[in-house]
Amino acid sequence: MNIMEEYGLSFGEYSLVIVYEPGRRLIRRSYWVKGQVDRPRPNWSMWTLIECALHRDSATLWPHLWVTHGTPIQQRAWQTMYRIPYGSTVGYLDLAEALGNKASQGIGQACKANMCLWFIPCHRVIHVDGRIGHYSGGDEIKPWLLALERDYSQKELLDFLSKENKRW
Repeated sequence: MNIMEEYGLSFGEYSLVIVYEPGRRLIRRSYWVKGQVDRPRPNWSMWTLIECALHRDSATLWPHLWVTHGTPIQQRAWQTMYRIPYGSTVGYLDLAEALGNKASQGIGQACKANMCLWFIPCHRVIHVDGRIGHYSGGDEIKPWLLALERDYSQKELLDFLSKENKRW
């Protein structure tokens, strides 16, 4: 039986719950909730993964994300989304074309199936006309996340998260 641990990471108005499988050192899923959560604060090894997520350190973080459950197209889409720079956005259609697909609906389905919200930044995928689109973590959270990335540098956000979550 796989033992799972849950951690809560407060971003102020919202919190990210991270479901972690320590035996395999794997983030199984993450999801957003409004307000604070009654979960333990991230431990040292989880903070390492959080810092890797902010700095897009794929060599360190990618092996710790549970991305084996999707279709091959979804897995390729997640790998491409993972490389979208912090504070940037890309269109559903642009992403589909980059993957050799003419239909943006497949990218939308990959976003919907993403189990590692925030770590695989599907919130950075928007419509080519600038509309934000839906977000499986909650439609109200997507514009909030985009604004957070617009208003805080990666270092400022890491400093904020460290203080907000009372990092040792």
